[in-house]
Amino acid sequence: VVESWSHVNSHAEHIEELLVLDRTVDSILSNVIPFTWPLDTGSVKKEPAQIFVGAPDHVIVSYVHNFNQLDDGAIRYGGFFIDRNSDLYAYYWDRPPFPEDLNDPKLRKSYLAAGIESVSCQYADFDEDALEFLDEWDEEKTYVPLAVLMQVKWLDGRHENWLRRTAGSSLHERHGTWEQERNRVRRRP
Repeated sequence: VVESWSHVNSHAEHIEELLVLDRTVDSILSNVIPFTWPLDTGSVKKEPAQIFVGAPDHVIVSYVHNFNQLDDGAIRYGGFFIDRNSDLYAYYWDRPPFPEDLNDPKLRKSYLAAGIESVSCQYADFDEDALEFLDEWDEEKTYVPLAVLMQVKWLDGRHENWLRRTAGSSLHERHGTWEQERNRVRRRP
């Protein structure tokens, strides 16, 4: 009975951890929007850059979120990172650019899960008319991916996947009928 109870308790803790992780991933990745910010590159003219970093092991995004105070604004900048203790955190920043130092005192973080071995991300884009998943997002692109696939792998071998369509990926939206269907001749019976 004690073994069963500890197994049930362990499973309940994992489910609770997954729910927190799912809510956070969903609120961030589903609300990703394209956002350009003039970065200070040392030159006289500031170069505009897309605030989206799609690396194989982490992602930094601009996303729309609910706000409680007018000073917060409706756009937040966030990312997912594993710390040296194998804990997964969501990091938040109020304005771009996202700091390189994750110990910056203005950076806020939210604990998501413990015992994480790795996070891997892939980014959906169209190549010709086929959907493909890229291991890294080209920072030169002026749009955000259609979707982000994030896989979290725990040290004990468990893993979970999240695939979320981004909110600001209207580059490939199609309203009405698709091009292939327009060229098809319709005959009345």
